[in-house]
Amino acid sequence: MLIVNRENNDMTKKEELKAFTEKKKNLNDTSIFLLPSLGIKNETWFKLGFINAFLSDINREEKENKEDNYLYLLFKPTDIQKVELNRKIQLLEQGDEQQKFYVDDYDYPGGYVVLVVKFPQKFKKDYKRFLKGKYSYFSKEYQDVFPETVTTDFINEKGIVEKLIGKSFQLLVINRDPSMKAYTEKQYDIELDDDDEVYHMYIPENEILNIDSIINKKD
Repeated sequence: MLIVNRENNDMTKKEELKAFTEKKKNLNDTSIFLLPSLGIKNETWFKLGFINAFLSDINREEKENKEDNYLYLLFKPTDIQKVELNRKIQLLEQGDEQQKFYVDDYDYPGGYVVLVVKFPQKFKKDYKRFLKGKYSYFSKEYQDVFPETVTTDFINEKGIVEKLIGKSFQLLVINRDPSMKAYTEKQYDIELDDDDEVYHMYIPENEILNIDSIINKKD
């Protein structure tokens, strides 16, 4: 007879949810606004030990084609996740022409892995709009890479896991939603005009990979 310890299962689920929620909270703007262009859900990356995506690597000399844009995906996988990550990398290397965005991968001390991928050429103008903080000017095709709604699991005051459905953060920003405008005005104690963007431009130190800084934070 199979005996299931429900209390332990619930605790494990809550611990996993807590860890997953923390990872989502720590996503930078590259992960939020550019990574979805690859057509792979962030949840898939998280299962492989994903930390964040970056515009470049401060320690890496740019050897790629200057006509293209790249994303640097940082992982710190467990031994099991590393096996799955290696499989994922192999699949990306073998992808068809439309999905062939793999460029390179390399390791850093401490168990970190970087996957370099090519940003889709068809969204090149949207990449430039991101750099300028012009989120509301994203093309209609690029807006379609983001979900309209997101389902978030959270633990209520009774310790029960519940689901909350709401508009995606990206579309709140892109559509200059009044709630996002009000939040930004309160957060930064400013007053925005009707034609202003409701979210700040990217901050370089958050979007350029500096492995030494990340390791020092962990320590």
